Amino acid sequence: MSKKPVKLLTLDTETIGLSGGMRRIAYYDGEQVQYGYKFEDIEPDIIELAKDYDVHIYCHNADFDLRKINVFYDDNVLWNKTLVINRRYATLACKYYTFHDSFQLLPMSLAKASKDFGLEHGKMDLWTEVQKVYPNQYKDVVDFLARCDADDEIYLKYLGYDVIALYELIQKLIEVSTIPIESLVKCPSTASMSKWLLKNGYGGKSFITEGRKYTDYQYLTKNKYWLSEKPMKGNEEVTWQETEYKIREAYYGGRTEVFKPILPYNNGEITGYYYDVNSLYPAACLNEFPIGVPEFISKAGSIKYRWSIWCKYHRGLGFIKCKVFVPKQDIPPLPTRFEKLCFLTGHLEGTWTFNELEFAVLNCGVVIEEFIEMIYFKETYKVYENFMRVFFDMKETATREENGALRAFAKLIMNCAYGWTAMKRQQIKLDYIAKADKYEDKGKLISTNKDMGYCQAESIARSETIQVQIGAYVTSYARLILLKALLQQAEKGNVYYCDTDSIICDTPMDAELVDDVKVGYWGLENVLTKGLFLQPKVYTVETAKTTMYKFKGVSKERQKHFDYDFYEGIYQALSNNQKGQIEIEDGIERLPSLITAQKRGIDPNNTIITHKSLNLENVQKRYIDYKNNRSIAWHMQSIDDFRNFSFNDNFEMEGDFFEKRRA
Repeated sequence: MSKKPVKLLTLDTETIGLSGGMRRIAYYDGEQVQYGYKFEDIEPDIIELAKDYDVHIYCHNADFDLRKINVFYDDNVLWNKTLVINRRYATLACKYYTFHDSFQLLPMSLAKASKDFGLEHGKMDLWTEVQKVYPNQYKDVVDFLARCDADDEIYLKYLGYDVIALYELIQKLIEVSTIPIESLVKCPSTASMSKWLLKNGYGGKSFITEGRKYTDYQYLTKNKYWLSEKPMKGNEEVTWQETEYKIREAYYGGRTEVFKPILPYNNGEITGYYYDVNSLYPAACLNEFPIGVPEFISKAGSIKYRWSIWCKYHRGLGFIKCKVFVPKQDIPPLPTRFEKLCFLTGHLEGTWTFNELEFAVLNCGVVIEEFIEMIYFKETYKVYENFMRVFFDMKETATREENGALRAFAKLIMNCAYGWTAMKRQQIKLDYIAKADKYEDKGKLISTNKDMGYCQAESIARSETIQVQIGAYVTSYARLILLKALLQQAEKGNVYYCDTDSIICDTPMDAELVDDVKVGYWGLENVLTKGLFLQPKVYTVETAKTTMYKFKGVSKERQKHFDYDFYEGIYQALSNNQKGQIEIEDGIERLPSLITAQKRGIDPNNTIITHKSLNLENVQKRYIDYKNNRSIAWHMQSIDDFRNFSFNDNFEMEGDFFEKRRA
């Protein structure tokens, strides 16, 4: 029996605010928009389509729409084929149709996606239309959507534009990605699209290096043993699973730190430079990566010898777990992970890539005090080079030709090309509640939901694309790009702030490092006249023309009301060691994720009121001395201090550095 052809539909709802009921619903099939007042009005048509088609329905932010429509009835949902990503339904499989969250594919607002992809039916400018037809009758868009008639022509046009725009967006995505619709519906996220392209090629052409026997994907996935509980060949001490876990200890994220909280003002003159790297992680992906079967070494003498050989010839790649001493310095080189990623001085213990450790030894005075373990990969390969070159060229050509769709797609695919290699093995799956006993017998059952008819159980991701050594090396290469620039700028002047791929400093970078287009080079984003850096991801900077505000976790709407004095007030409180909290945003109305509400047995349409405040007593990644405009790395006096380190500990000043004092 042949498979049914895929039928693409797009769906959207209009509701009375966040928590209110549905006013109208619409779907688009590529030819015409069908409207209803509830899902039951349009579901029969969709079921009829399912007789001849494999029906797939895309919603942008499906987590919102699915709570408004009645699909969770009887045994309609196929729980064993439903996928949840980050506590949100990515795909919800039902008897006759499957829902998809297009936001997981294109993580941006529909308005932005419409603009970036240059759609014919972009997101409608509703307020302009309302003012034309109903001058002075409504306060704003929210007021119109709440009070207008459910059959209002503009209201329906607005809803229709949304489903048409989303349909055009999915069609444009199929066109620019060259991923057939039959395969796209199996890609629940941007990362899965990137993975599909690396494996299957782009535009019918595989990613393979001339003269090589295998494709780049085959080299990346060459090691098939990571899930094995058997001992590694040549070393009975450790299994393959344990080795993967040890490598995962070297998988750190990006560096975000405040070095000096005040970028001074000088009568409107330029006092700072804001640089960021063009495509940092794609640039990091151009390097060699460890592949294949590694060797695990635990004898200190052997590790020391192998390390000396590698430092001389740089053949192969790998990871070393060791104890090191990092001298006191303003910009320490090695990442460590406690409650948050931080960069300490003193006696540390950790697992790092060969490259990051070597740079620290050669350029930052780091001394290796004791070798503990080495994981050495003899074989290396540029697994992403062909892939990245194709999408670099695509982005450059699209920019030159003003092809917004192609440019937006290339950027998305490049930025998520590596994350799936380090995906966590421990996952949660959904299944029918009838199978709960089976999971409980295996000790895998997490919860049951009798009302919804499903259970949650632990599962292990068995994908061959989980190659943690790749992800660990991508982030390591990226941190080195940042670190080298930080050290160079610190030699020439002052560094004030960094955030993964950006630096704010008071001297221009060397010309040979700067290019606004080339991948891996630094682009000058802005010249600054003053700035305040209160905490990581909490800052404000001024240019000659505008003021920019950053406050992680605070809505964009609230940030519209910020001004420089607001940040200055927080600075004064921090500088004076004021206790307690400062209220930042009050009465934030939000909805719980749908599956969380279902799990807890609460109404998913009941909003939660939350508050955002800044705790003035939180210990930061570095000690920030606001009065003297400096910050200082935490210093570990011993390995015991390091192992017992916590941001809740007490620290005392010794010279220019804070040191941990044991109780």
